[in-house]
Parts: sequence; structure tokens; C-alpha cells
Amino acid sequence: MTRSRTGRAEHGFSLVEMAVVLAILGTIGLTMWRLLPLAGQAAATAGTPAAVLARAEHSLTGFARLHGRLPCPDISGDGLENCANPAQTGWLPLRTLGIVLPQRLRYGVSRQLAGGIDLSAAQARYTPNWPDGSSGTAVNGLDLCAGLRSAARAPGASSIVSAPGGAPLAFALAHPGAVDADGDGNPFDGANTVANTVADPSTAHSTAYDDLSRATGFGQLAAKLGCVEKLAAAHAAHRSAWADHDHYRIALAYEQFRRFGVNVRTMNRDMAIANVTIAAIDLVMATATSAMSVSIAVSAVGSAAPAVAAAVIAVGAATANVGVASYNLASAEAALGKANRQYAAAINYRTQASVQAEISLDRARTLDQRGLQ
Repeated sequence: MTRSRTGRAEHGFSLVEMAVVLAILGTIGLTMWRLLPLAGQAAATAGTPAAVLARAEHSLTGFARLHGRLPCPDISGDGLENCANPAQTGWLPLRTLGIVLPQRLRYGVSRQLAGGIDLSAAQARYTPNWPDGSSGTAVNGLDLCAGLRSAARAPGASSIVSAPGGAPLAFALAHPGAVDADGDGNPFDGANTVANTVADPSTAHSTAYDDLSRATGFGQLAAKLGCVEKLAAAHAAHRSAWADHDHYRIALAYEQFRRFGVNVRTMNRDMAIANVTIAAIDLVMATATSAMSVSIAVSAVGSAAPAVAAAVIAVGAATANVGVASYNLASAEAALGKANRQYAAAINYRTQASVQAEISLDRARTLDQRGLQ
């Protein structure tokens, strides 16, 4: 009986354990009670026109970063962009962007063909020339950044979606508001009903206008995409590639100069060898002449003494020439050895410059291929 009561006690909860569990449950309940109003508030905020427009802007920026362009407007209302139609305004292409919004939004994008400011087209605007004679062919966000830069430099160009007042825009969005304020059957009011125009975001609400619009200029979009940093990095890598290529060409010219030096020193060594050979032949001939003179002198009983003296002098001169030629040969050999060492160093220098040039070119091409990623 004692063992049975002990077993039941071991499988139950003590008062302390129950208190800990109740404390934890109370803390969780209190936290949930405090978070429920915040959750409701967040859900309500997410559906406000400002939040919807912010989400749409975020989606457009992400699309531009990924595809190197802005989407074309949705003309038919099926949620897909329609780039075959040249219209600059229409619905925001929700299916193309892959998002779901509680309302359809009006959307306008700069599609000016003149000057390459059709931001809905992925065009090769940034095409750096590489030192090997090729050029950058990747079409990505860097090309869009180049288009934004061109557009910002020509703000007065025509056919650009603009708010009243002529502000040049990359794209614009409009939310229809809660009701059809002007009562014309179109959920949008005011300038948002005019083709190729989006109402000025500063337009005040009235009894006939409750829309909310947002506009992003060329410079604003470039800042959101990080165009300044990315283009600066790409330009710097491009310049570095050319600088290292020029360095390689200098190293190559230096190697060729040192190779020419080796050729010159080799010719000097060969000439020194020839001079030693000639001097040795002269010594042999002088020695033979001296021997003949001695023989003649012996036969002539001293009358050929001057000839013997001349022959001895000739032998001395020939011996001196051999010594000079040998010294010149040793000097030529030393000079050739030094030239070969300099040539080997020049080859190593050129090799290192070539490797660095390849590294710089690969880095520049990688940045060009990567775009805004």
C-alpha cells in the first residue's frame, strides 16, 4: 500500500510546479491581450492607401533591380504588363509583379523612345569597352541606371509621365481612395482620369477628390536602386582594367627592350670570341715569323739581328692582343650574363602584370554582369 501511494505521488504535480505553470500561462495570456490591439491596428494600417502605395513602390523597385527595367502598364486589366501597347499609363500589373493588393492602382511609367528613356524596355545603355577589344553586352540594372542618368540630364524632354507642373517622373502610382468623390462613375478623380498624367501628390483632398498618388523621379529611383554606388564601382573597375592593361603593355615593352639587350650582348660576346681567335692566329703567325727570323739570323751570322728583334716585338704585341681580346671576351660574357638576368626579371615582371591585368578585367566584367545584384 505504501508503494502504491508513492507511485501516485511521483506521477502527479506538486504545488510549486502548478504555480510555475499558472504563472507562465498568465504571462502568455497577458502578452496576447496586449498584442491583440496592435495586431488589429497593423492589419488596419496595412490596408490604408499609403501602405498599399508603399508596397507597390517596393515591388516596382524590386522588379527594376531584378529585370533592369520597369514593367509596362496593364492595359487590359488582366494583371499582366502589355509592352506591345505604347501607352504610358494603365493599371499596375499585379500578376507580373507577383503581388496582391486590395485595390487596383493607376500606374504610369516613362516610355519616351527618343533619347533611350523608355524605362520599360531593357536596353543596352551601359556598354563599356574592354582592353581586349570586346565590350560589355549584359543588359541589367546598370543599363537602367544609365537610362535614369540620361533622363535626369534632359528633364525637359517630351512624352514623359508627369504631374501637373511638368515634373519629370520615372513612374507614378495613384490610389482611388475610399469613394468616387467626384461621382462620375470612375473611382479615380481629378488629374488621375487624364491620359498620361498622374495627379500631383500634393493635391489636397476635397469633396470632389480623395485620391492618393505618389511619384518617383529619375533621381529618386536611382537613389533607391543604389545606382550611384553601383555605377561608380563599375566605372572604377573599368578604369582599373584599362590602367592594368596599360601597365602590362609597358611591361611587355620593357621585356622586349631587355631581349634586345640580350641580343646586343650576345653579338658583343660573339665578336669578342672572334677577336680572341684572330689574336691567337696573329700570335701563332708572329711566333712562326720569329722562329724563321732566328733561323735566318743563325745562318747569316748576326746580319739578320734587326729582323729577329722585329719578330720578337711582333710576338710580344700579338701576345698582348691575345690578353686584351681575352679580357674583352670575359667582359662580354659578364655583360651577357647580366643581360640574361635582366631579361629573366623582365619576363617575370611582364607575367605579373599580365596576371594583374586579367584579374582586373575579370573583376570589371563580373561587376558588369552582376548589375545591381
